[in-house]
Amino acid sequence: RSYAVQTPAATVSLGDLLLLRLEKDPFLLLPEDQWFCTTIVVTTPQDQVVLFPCHRWISRGQQVELRGGPDYCVEHWKDDAFYGSQFLNGVNPNIIQRCSQLPPNFPVSEDMVKPFLQPDSSLQTEMKMYIKNADTVHFHNVSHLLNIHFLVEGFALATLRNLPLIHPLYKSTIGIVGSMELFARSHAATTYESLCLPESIAARGLRSVPNFYYREDGVKLWTIIHSFVKGMVESYYPSDEDVIRDSELQAWIAEIFTNTFLEKASSGIPREFRDVDDLTKFVTMVMFRTSGHHAAVHHGQVPLGQYPSEHFGEASSKQMIKVFQGELSYLSEEITKRNSELVLPYLYLNPAQIENSVAQ
Repeated sequence: RSYAVQTPAATVSLGDLLLLRLEKDPFLLLPEDQWFCTTIVVTTPQDQVVLFPCHRWISRGQQVELRGGPDYCVEHWKDDAFYGSQFLNGVNPNIIQRCSQLPPNFPVSEDMVKPFLQPDSSLQTEMKMYIKNADTVHFHNVSHLLNIHFLVEGFALATLRNLPLIHPLYKSTIGIVGSMELFARSHAATTYESLCLPESIAARGLRSVPNFYYREDGVKLWTIIHSFVKGMVESYYPSDEDVIRDSELQAWIAEIFTNTFLEKASSGIPREFRDVDDLTKFVTMVMFRTSGHHAAVHHGQVPLGQYPSEHFGEASSKQMIKVFQGELSYLSEEITKRNSELVLPYLYLNPAQIENSVAQ
């Protein structure tokens, strides 16, 4: 469909279109019918065509902000600042780490590789393309498919096999040869530390890197989720002994350790829960992995912090969910304000756009 949006005059420039906000009319009286939007094409008064990819379902009253990135990327991909920012605030922020010194065999000069380059190419250009290509392959196969979907599948199977429907943890969490070699090598290197955002950031030496919005937004979101999980866990497990005595819970983590992490003790994944803190940390990791981290690389369907009303009947649990939703809303407003001052806003970890699950 095509829609005309009036501007003050045909000669007035809209400037560089970086973002487009789309909202499905919340006031219609007709039954709910979700729209699946693929791409929005904007033609400016100056006949400039800007593409805004969407590829998601939009419900009544829902707002989505789309980034008109292709043209900007084409124009700036050779700029060092923009190229570097894609590794900090792009879709694969978990692979970078601080390099304190260059390896002794690193120096490669233009003259050394010039005979192998096209006349109009350079070492810098070739390196940018190869590094970005390798990063893209790693993102799709490891950061997204392996460390989210395949990993969460193990959590989900353990949940279905070991926890009854009424268990509080159940209610909280339900929701090619070359590639196989990459999966095997990457999964072997996966550790509990690498799955827990604050510890991963510290281990990679990225605590003080400026303009790292994945870290800034992600750590705040992790803290909010951890606070919510801590309250819920302590509500159902008042003491460490209660955690130890829950045979279904212990069977759940044992299966995850055995079947998902192949009994690899060096991974740091617990084989049992010994206290309330152990359980709180692990559930926080699972919730962040399936919501915030997944949102940074993809989009799901169910808004973060939303649970069916029949899931939790206790008044205390309902109150904690309400507080959780309020803290998410506050963080969303904080991120939106910050993004309004950025040339390229970082939208991925805005709670308003994060979903509960990785299902599509």
